[in-house]
Amino acid sequence: METLRLAAYQPGDERDLAAVLNAAYGTLRELPRLDVEGDEHPDLRPDDLAPALAEGRLWPAGSVVARMAGTPVTAALMELDADAQRGVVRRLGTHPAHWGRGCAREVLRAVEAAARQAGVKRLEVAHAVDSRRPAGSRLLEHHGFARPNPEGEHITMVLDLEAYQPLAPTLPAGYTIRSFRRGEEPRWVALKNRVFDDGATVEWFAQRFGNLPNFDPASWFIAERRGEWVGMASVITWYDDGALARPRGAVIEWVGVVEEERGRGLGEGLMRTCLNVAHASRPWPLILITQPFRQPAVALYRKLGFEIAREHRVYAKNL
Repeated sequence: METLRLAAYQPGDERDLAAVLNAAYGTLRELPRLDVEGDEHPDLRPDDLAPALAEGRLWPAGSVVARMAGTPVTAALMELDADAQRGVVRRLGTHPAHWGRGCAREVLRAVEAAARQAGVKRLEVAHAVDSRRPAGSRLLEHHGFARPNPEGEHITMVLDLEAYQPLAPTLPAGYTIRSFRRGEEPRWVALKNRVFDDGATVEWFAQRFGNLPNFDPASWFIAERRGEWVGMASVITWYDDGALARPRGAVIEWVGVVEEERGRGLGEGLMRTCLNVAHASRPWPLILITQPFRQPAVALYRKLGFEIAREHRVYAKNL
């Protein structure tokens, strides 16, 4: 194999870094699409790297470019936190034409060596590793990285809407499900905070959902009992165009019931309401994101036909 030459990131390397990493992460787009809101790994722009370096958002000693015969083949971008105790590997990738040559292994060794020399106590990987690309997991695990909390990692589940059979939800006596209405944002936020023990605000809701062109109150649902809100769920369709003519896919979010009303079948009723609405328009893919430790929820989703399509693996290593 030709000699692999490694060097710390220097001003002027921006184009090489971006080219290698964009080629590496671009291969994820060859997998079945699961990112319905947008590209999870957008391309790096060379013009963005120099400001990131100047502003301290990149650490040059831990950002490495590897070349063979002058051609960049592998690169890593890294940052340090304020007290230099924690290093974060922002991106690490090899151009697909050079896979299988051990290039990423050598770059990761160089990144870790630089971190140790700087007194870094912990290395973390910023982006979750897609379980559909096991080579990334093997590389990190070979170098002593571990998943601190697998049960708390996110998983993406997918439902085949063509195979789903719509069925009217069955609710306990006295309970109903209806759509959210404009003007009810404070009440929705209060319910979300109660269900998920969260600190959301009306401003957050407006910025995250309510002010966007694809916000459709008719697909946000509330479970009620004698006028009291006791559960919630939503099916959100994302689009590839501003005219909302090309659906990118849909995600079911914020499915929950207040603690004292759980076990009555309200969660299944809310989910079926969402699925019936989605079935009518057939967005693809239809996903939801949850965590393995939420065992009752995962069991319900499986019952309704969802399957785990991806684990978002989170890696770290104490030095």
